Amino acid sequence: MSGRPTGSRLGLLREPDFGRLFAATALGQLGDRIVFLALPLVAILVLHATRSGLVCCPR
Repeated sequence: MSGRPTGSRLGLLREPDFGRLFAATALGQLGDRIVFLALPLVAILVLHATRSGLVCCPR
């Protein structure tokens, strides 16, 4: 007895339901990162915002 599990190391990843859950969670987190970082940067570029125009950072 070597103390290793008898199943494959990829056992849970072979389950279709878990694979869908894993993919959906990963895509959801990626979407959150894009909205949190990229969307404000795009808004700044599109609106041609300057530091003087920001409400949160007065000069």
